[in-house]
Amino acid sequence: MYDTLNVQGIKSLVVVPIFESSEVSAFFGLDNPCNDLNDTSHFLGIPASFITYLLRSRNYVRSLEYLSFYGQLTALKNRHALKNY
Repeated sequence: MYDTLNVQGIKSLVVVPIFESSEVSAFFGLDNPCNDLNDTSHFLGIPASFITYLLRSRNYVRSLEYLSFYGQLTALKNRHALKNY
């Protein structure tokens, strides 16, 4: 990995995790940050939290769409799903 970063001119890297369902699903980072790494990691935590919120919202919408078109007992399409046909 060092060779890949070195070819791109990356000397240092600060990353923060992005969580989805209490598990790390990705990383968000900044290459070649300034010398104050504490401020940089704190700053990166803000967009990482926003991305986590967006992923959670996306999952809730998908869940609601599924629940609105499929029956809970049978997992088959219900009358609302048939309106589209």
